[in-house]
Amino acid sequence: MLKSVSILAMGVVMAASSSAAFSAPVLSSSANAASAHVSVANVVKANATLAPVSGTAAPDYADAAGLASINLSANLFGDLLLSTSAGVQTGIVTTSAESAYPGSASAAANIVNARAGLYTSVLGAIPLTSLGISADAISSTTVAGIDGSGLFASGSSSIANLLISGSILDTLGLDLAAFSNPLPNTVGLSVLGLKITFNEQLMEQTADSIFMATNAVHISLDDYLFQGHLLNGDIILGHSQASVTGYVPSAAVPEPATWALMMAGFGLIGFSLRRRARVRVHAAFA
Repeated sequence: MLKSVSILAMGVVMAASSSAAFSAPVLSSSANAASAHVSVANVVKANATLAPVSGTAAPDYADAAGLASINLSANLFGDLLLSTSAGVQTGIVTTSAESAYPGSASAAANIVNARAGLYTSVLGAIPLTSLGISADAISSTTVAGIDGSGLFASGSSSIANLLISGSILDTLGLDLAAFSNPLPNTVGLSVLGLKITFNEQLMEQTADSIFMATNAVHISLDDYLFQGHLLNGDIILGHSQASVTGYVPSAAVPEPATWALMMAGFGLIGFSLRRRARVRVHAAFA
């Protein structure tokens, strides 16, 4: 009888802990130095992600990548007279993704001497800048995790000596020099399907998860009419992101099914103990 009671007690303990056992949080993070995904008239012309790193915990991880330089140029359209390309050029780049389970996961991207934009060449001559963004240094960092208050996430980016130029800006008569030290989600330009966002921070949170992404520079194209062609896509410099999923607070209330299993277990234990006591009483008077 004692053996059966022990088995029942073990079942109750397992029921009480099953919710926590199957809801251990998952931490993840990733980063890349630059990415270009651009299509012309729904035909993909550029599709590249540079120096990507990522990881998922548990267990802990630490992933890093680095490149001496990047020189990405993708032809978008052209003929004998005029050709257009999207390009990203940099000096040294480094990316990292790591975790300290179960506390937090983080990611970072760093670029030295960054340039990106749209370029036009006439009769094969040296390309002219239609829209260009350059900076001496670009970085972004994102962290997500769990602390005494629950889920948290934060992001930040820095851009040193930002310069924006090109014939597109000249045509629109814009001066974007004021955005050399942008606040989070600063929109430097948004016109006719062309949007440039600096220090872009995107966060989503639910009761059991949190996600955050940071883009130091984000050039977005949404049916942007350029040289008679519609462009769609994104060019991003300095991307990092981190997330936590499957989080359950330590004081969480068990699910109804768990409560039912626990109550049934306690009831069986009580019944077994009571029956055992009666058997002992009868044996004493026998």
